[in-house]
Parts: sequence; structure tokens; C-alpha cells
Amino acid sequence: LSNVAREVLREVREQHRAGRLGFLVGAGLSVPIGLPGWAAFNESLLVEAIGRHAPGGAAQARALSRAYLDLLQGQSLAAVDLVRQRVGADFHVVLRGALYEREQLRKFQPTEVHYALARLALDSQPPYPCLHTTNYDDLLELTIANMQSGKRPRAVHATRRSSADGPRVVHLHGYFPFDFPGAAEDKRLAAELVASDLDYHRLSNDHAAWTNRELMTLLDARSVLIVGMSLTDPNVRRLLAYLSEHKKSHDEAHDHFVILQQRPPMESGDHQRASEMLEEDEYKFWHGQGVKILRLSSWDGLNYLLRRIRFSDEEWDKRHKELRIAWAAERYRELDFDDATLQ
Repeated sequence: LSNVAREVLREVREQHRAGRLGFLVGAGLSVPIGLPGWAAFNESLLVEAIGRHAPGGAAQARALSRAYLDLLQGQSLAAVDLVRQRVGADFHVVLRGALYEREQLRKFQPTEVHYALARLALDSQPPYPCLHTTNYDDLLELTIANMQSGKRPRAVHATRRSSADGPRVVHLHGYFPFDFPGAAEDKRLAAELVASDLDYHRLSNDHAAWTNRELMTLLDARSVLIVGMSLTDPNVRRLLAYLSEHKKSHDEAHDHFVILQQRPPMESGDHQRASEMLEEDEYKFWHGQGVKILRLSSWDGLNYLLRRIRFSDEEWDKRHKELRIAWAAERYRELDFDDATLQ
């Protein structure tokens, strides 16, 4: 944790210990098993849509989709609207192909990070068995089911609200599970997703929309740990800015926290300096919006970081010592570990 802001880590842990920590999960948690990130997802939608009629097969469909996105000058959200127009009533078929019928997706199983995050929510005092996500997949549901003897938590989305207590996963931008629920249900769920430019415009113009109310309640009531999200989502940015301005005037703001990956070193001196300037500017900007940044040098440390939030330094050191002693006792049975002169 040498690159992590220790004081911010302590603040996150204090919020967790006080039972005030909420959770907002982005696509970064699903990428390690082979699901696409946001940019790759939009490109995959285009590949699936164009590939239905491309005479050159998958290779030509990929080349055409990249050229298509280049002509749109990176407006990938607009591309989703055009995909919907191109495929019409078959959008759910294209969507399932783009998400789940992928060479990279060899198995649909949670990672250690999913379990570490779910354990944070379930082990808080009092427990907060609720995870909010902008992801469409049901990896978090599968995680909690595996932790609770197969009892699957409720998936909450715009047309399936929750009226009962108990573990639940709130899908702010819609729900599209891995297991095929049937063509009619697939089609209905696909139509509800927040995925395109028009979808985001509708949200920004409708303050009473369920997604806005749910996210606003989370950000207003809790200190939220944002994981797997780069804070580029326009709706999340808009609501964070609104709450920051509103609470400044009422002196009742509480901080949120985001885990971001540190950018790799640049070969060019100018690019490296620009990278450092950008990180400094991001830190100041988000601090002004009530969001504190925890930077990791690699996503490989994310599981470790989440467990350091869950346990105090004293608990961590005690357990670490117990594990070292157990390992040494197993390896060197002939030694007396109660011998004061051993070390």
C-alpha cells in the first residue's frame, strides 16, 4: 500500500466501522473475468450488429466497427443509439452476444474482489446488505448466493423495485443476467437499459426518475466507496456535482471515496509530466466535489485494499502474526516457539 493515501484509507475504515459506508460498483470489477469495459462493450455491440450482415465475417465486422467509431470521433454513447436503430427488435440478441458470447469469457464466476466487497457490506455493523451497481451482469448476486448457501439476493432495477429487507443488488442502469431467462424477458430487460446517449439525456431531464432517486439517496445518506468506476459516467458526475453544491450551503457534506488505478509511467518526459499534472488536477477537482481518491499502482492490489478497509491495523497485524507462526510451526516442528531466546 505504499502508493495509497493512508489518511484516506483510515477515513474509509472509520466509515465502515460506523456502519455508514455504501458501495457503488462499476464495470472494472467485471473485466477480469472477460466481460467488456465500457469502450469495449460499445465496440462489441457494433461488431455484433454489423457482423449480422458483413460478408467478410468477424474480422471484417471488427474492422468496420472500429472505422465506424473513428468516424464518430469517440462518441460511443451515440453509437449505441445507432446500433438500436440498425438492429431494431433484435437489440436483445446483439446485446447478449456483446456481453456474454465472447472468447474472453471462459467462465462466469466472481473473483476474490467480488467476495471481499460483498463481505464489507455484509459484515458492517449494522449490516448493510445492499450493493449498488451500474453493471448489467449478475456477478454480485452470484457472489452473495455463494456466500449464503445458494440463497440468491434480490436483483433490484427500474421495473423490479424492492419492498423487502435482506441482501439485494441495485442495478441503477438496468439488469441483464448471464443465464438466458427466455426471449420475451430478454427483450424486455434489454429495452430498459441505460446504455446510450439518449438514455443519459432522459435521465438528466427527469429528476424524478427511479435511477436518479435511488442514486441520490445513496450518495446523500452514506459515504460511498466507488469501485471499478473511473468517474466518467455522466449521470454519476452530474449527481455528485449537484450534491456537492447543495451540501456546501447546508454544511452537512460527507466524503465519498473512489479507488482508481495509477497511470503507468510514460516514456516521454513531457507525457510523464502531463500525467503527474493530470493526477494532481484530478485530486483537487474531485476533492472539491467531496470525493477522495485512493490510487492503486495495480488492480492486483484491490482485493488486499478492500480487506485492509475491513480490518483495523491491530486486527490485521494480530492475524498476520498468527498465520506466520502457524506456517513456521508446520515447517519447523522441532522448534519450541515459546522459547524466549528463539529469535
